[in-house]
Amino acid sequence: MAQLKICGVRTASFAREAERLGAGYIGLIFAPESPRAVTTSRAKEVVAALAGTARPVGVFTDAAVEEIADACADAGIGIVQLHRRARREEVVYLRGRGLEVWTLGGGAPGDAVVFDSSHGDGER
Repeated sequence: MAQLKICGVRTASFAREAERLGAGYIGLIFAPESPRAVTTSRAKEVVAALAGTARPVGVFTDAAVEEIADACADAGIGIVQLHRRARREEVVYLRGRGLEVWTLGGGAPGDAVVFDSSHGDGER
Protein backbone atom coordinates (compact mmCIF):
# COMPACT_ATOMS: atom_id res chain seq x y z
CA MET A 1 0.00 0.00 0.00
CA ALA A 2 1.35 3.40 -0.95
CA GLN A 3 1.95 5.96 1.76
CA LEU A 4 2.09 9.71 1.28
CA LYS A 5 4.85 11.88 2.75
CA ILE A 6 4.42 15.64 2.76
CA CYS A 7 7.89 17.14 2.94
CA GLY A 8 9.19 20.56 3.86
CA VAL A 9 6.66 21.08 6.65
CA ARG A 10 7.54 24.07 8.82
CA THR A 11 4.47 24.75 10.97
CA ALA A 12 2.33 22.82 13.41
CA SER A 13 -0.89 23.91 11.70
CA PHE A 14 0.27 22.67 8.29
CA ALA A 15 1.40 19.37 9.82
CA ARG A 16 -1.99 18.86 11.51
CA GLU A 17 -3.82 19.60 8.27
CA ALA A 18 -1.59 17.26 6.24
CA GLU A 19 -2.16 14.54 8.81
CA ARG A 20 -5.93 15.16 8.81
CA LEU A 21 -5.96 14.78 5.01
CA GLY A 22 -4.23 11.41 5.21
CA ALA A 23 -0.49 11.97 5.03
CA GLY A 24 1.30 9.03 6.60
CA TYR A 25 4.58 10.89 7.01
CA ILE A 26 5.55 14.50 7.71
CA GLY A 27 8.99 15.47 6.37
CA LEU A 28 11.06 17.96 8.36
CA ILE A 29 14.11 19.26 6.52
CA PHE A 30 17.29 19.72 8.55
CA ALA A 31 19.38 21.22 5.76
CA PRO A 32 20.31 24.83 6.57
CA GLU A 33 20.67 25.68 2.88
CA SER A 34 17.02 24.79 2.20
CA PRO A 35 14.37 27.50 2.30
CA ARG A 36 12.17 24.88 4.01
CA ALA A 37 14.70 24.08 6.75
CA VAL A 38 13.63 23.77 10.37
CA THR A 39 15.56 24.04 13.59
CA THR A 40 15.38 21.27 16.16
CA SER A 41 13.13 23.41 18.36
CA ARG A 42 10.75 24.11 15.45
CA ALA A 43 10.71 20.41 14.55
CA LYS A 44 9.85 19.56 18.15
CA GLU A 45 6.83 21.92 17.98
CA VAL A 46 5.64 20.32 14.74
CA VAL A 47 6.05 16.79 16.09
CA ALA A 48 4.18 17.68 19.29
CA ALA A 49 1.24 18.93 17.20
CA LEU A 50 0.73 15.61 15.41
CA ALA A 51 -2.20 13.45 16.49
CA GLY A 52 -0.26 10.22 16.01
CA THR A 53 -1.47 8.98 12.64
CA ALA A 54 1.40 10.57 10.70
CA ARG A 55 5.01 9.80 11.54
CA PRO A 56 7.64 12.54 11.42
CA VAL A 57 10.68 12.03 9.18
CA GLY A 58 13.89 14.03 9.61
CA VAL A 59 15.47 14.75 6.22
CA PHE A 60 19.23 15.35 6.31
CA THR A 61 21.76 16.13 3.59
CA ASP A 62 25.27 16.73 4.90
CA ALA A 63 25.02 16.43 8.70
CA ALA A 64 27.20 13.99 10.62
CA VAL A 65 25.38 10.92 11.95
CA GLU A 66 25.97 11.98 15.55
CA GLU A 67 24.29 15.32 14.85
CA ILE A 68 21.41 13.55 13.08
CA ALA A 69 20.82 11.16 15.97
CA ASP A 70 20.90 13.99 18.52
CA ALA A 71 18.49 16.19 16.51
CA CYS A 72 16.04 13.31 16.12
CA ALA A 73 16.20 12.43 19.81
CA ASP A 74 15.62 16.08 20.79
CA ALA A 75 12.68 16.53 18.38
CA GLY A 76 11.01 13.15 18.93
CA ILE A 77 11.64 11.86 15.41
CA GLY A 78 12.03 8.12 14.79
CA ILE A 79 12.69 8.07 11.04
CA VAL A 80 15.69 9.53 9.24
CA GLN A 81 15.87 10.14 5.50
CA LEU A 82 19.48 10.44 4.35
CA HIS A 83 19.12 12.61 1.28
CA ARG A 84 22.58 11.72 0.02
CA ARG A 85 24.41 8.57 -0.99
CA ALA A 86 24.36 6.80 2.37
CA ARG A 87 27.28 4.70 3.51
CA ARG A 88 26.72 1.38 5.26
CA GLU A 89 28.38 2.57 8.48
CA GLU A 90 26.00 5.56 8.64
CA VAL A 91 22.97 3.29 8.38
CA VAL A 92 24.39 0.93 11.02
CA TYR A 93 25.13 3.81 13.42
CA LEU A 94 21.67 5.38 13.09
CA ARG A 95 19.89 2.04 13.46
CA GLY A 96 21.99 1.46 16.57
CA ARG A 97 20.49 4.66 17.96
CA GLY A 98 17.00 3.22 17.44
CA LEU A 99 16.17 5.07 14.23
CA GLU A 100 14.52 3.76 11.09
CA VAL A 101 16.70 4.81 8.14
CA TRP A 102 15.49 5.66 4.64
CA THR A 103 18.15 5.97 1.95
CA LEU A 104 18.26 7.13 -1.64
CA GLY A 105 18.42 4.56 -4.40
CA GLY A 106 22.05 3.90 -5.24
CA GLY A 107 23.31 4.30 -1.67
CA ALA A 108 23.62 1.77 1.12
CA PRO A 109 20.36 -0.07 1.75
CA GLY A 110 18.21 1.14 4.60
CA ASP A 111 14.77 0.30 5.92
CA ALA A 112 13.17 1.97 2.90
CA VAL A 113 14.42 3.38 -0.39
CA VAL A 114 13.49 6.88 -1.52
CA PHE A 115 13.48 7.81 -5.19
CA ASP A 116 13.63 11.53 -5.81
CA SER A 117 14.17 13.75 -8.84
CA SER A 118 17.31 14.96 -7.10
CA HIS A 119 19.91 12.45 -6.02
CA GLY A 120 20.70 14.49 -2.94
CA ASP A 121 24.27 14.96 -4.11
CA GLY A 122 23.79 17.73 -6.64
CA GLU A 123 23.29 15.47 -9.67
CA ARG A 124 20.16 15.73 -11.76
